[in-house]
Amino acid sequence: MPLQCAGTVSDLQAAKAGKLITAAGVAYEYRSFPDGMYAMHATDPQCFAVTLVRWAAPSAAPLPRA
Repeated sequence: MPLQCAGTVSDLQAAKAGKLITAAGVAYEYRSFPDGMYAMHATDPQCFAVTLVRWAAPSAAPLPRA
């Protein structure tokens, strides 16, 4: 299941996080929203909804037990 890094981060921070996540064997997809506001759900609800649905779709399967 892909991991989501949420919040306002720099491209450098996201790249470092991506390297750490993939090195641990976890799927990682970086999406940049350079024109996105911090509260995207309020400022661009359609983009927010599409992004959320796309992110949630792969996780529809039950989580494996630890």
